[in-house]
Amino acid sequence: VKHIATANPHNVALWNLFSIISNRINFYQNPIQTRHVIRLLLKNPRSVPLMVIVGHHCLQSRSFPLSIGEYLKALACSTLSQDKALLHLCLAAALLQASSSRKTLDRNHKVLQAQASMQKYRELRAPVQEAEVHYNIGRALHHVGLCQLAVESYTRCLELCAGAPPSPIRWAAAHNLARLYEASDNAALARRVMWENARI
Repeated sequence: VKHIATANPHNVALWNLFSIISNRINFYQNPIQTRHVIRLLLKNPRSVPLMVIVGHHCLQSRSFPLSIGEYLKALACSTLSQDKALLHLCLAAALLQASSSRKTLDRNHKVLQAQASMQKYRELRAPVQEAEVHYNIGRALHHVGLCQLAVESYTRCLELCAGAPPSPIRWAAAHNLARLYEASDNAALARRVMWENARI
């Protein structure tokens, strides 16, 4: 798959398959393989899949400015709205991680940038997957400690999932909402949320 993907640097489906296989076998733990992708990006500077892979790798290695830069370049080169929605979500995640780093001087500015990116993600993705959007917004708010706003987003996500078959997003939203209720000494409400949404 590596050789086929290398020959097709703009093919999103091939790079998705390559990434899935790579993650299963810890391909990116090897610095030689990471350098291979970076060299390939230098040869194909407008390849959005390669920018995203390099951005993910930089995020995993806590090189937040580099990951933010790669996601911004990918946004500039991307044309599909579904790709832009994912890229805005990745950018928001990188900005939130950067805001929690001790090396970051302008933490509040990074949080505001992340919220702006989440808003763009919401505009692009909400018509398709509104429950997913509310879960991700709740998770971002939860990450920065805005718990009351996170409760509202998780609750809205669960309302949208009501009546639908059980899903990982519903379970995750219920779990996170229950943890927030437990943290505020409301164990009865936490149990009720789990009972209504996370039963097997």
